Amino acid sequence: ELSARGLRVVTVAASSRPPEPPKRAVPRRPRSFFSTATSADDYDDDDLNALSLRPDAAAPREDPNDPTKLVFLGLLALSDPARPSALAAVGALKDRGVRIVMLTGDGRETARAIGRDVGILSPIRGLDASGEDIDRWVAQGDLGSQLSRGVAVLYRVSPRH
Repeated sequence: ELSARGLRVVTVAASSRPPEPPKRAVPRRPRSFFSTATSADDYDDDDLNALSLRPDAAAPREDPNDPTKLVFLGLLALSDPARPSALAAVGALKDRGVRIVMLTGDGRETARAIGRDVGILSPIRGLDASGEDIDRWVAQGDLGSQLSRGVAVLYRVSPRH
């Protein structure tokens, strides 16, 4: 539904892996008021374990890039509206007989919403096609005839298209 309103939707997730321990020694419990410790080398094993500077060898280390270990945090919807002058520019070009075709890397629903906003698509006119459709039409030698059917929005395209 958010994409159909022209919003870019991003899924936000975080690694379930705990953060890395600090790189410098900051004791959780003071050694003494007159301590002369100035670096991690000055602390004994008990102090370093209390500081969590030594990883637990028995603890499994998760791959932070493993998508199965991510925790879903929510969705973020971003609005990137077309410039106000885009509708007027599209209208002026159409009045002069220019056929407008919009190419975008956005998904289908977002691309169609933007196409409607700027006057490229209308409820009764305008087809859409994907970058995969273009690849298939080129392989079949049918690109020209497919585009001449009235495709107005090409979505999920890349620079190679």
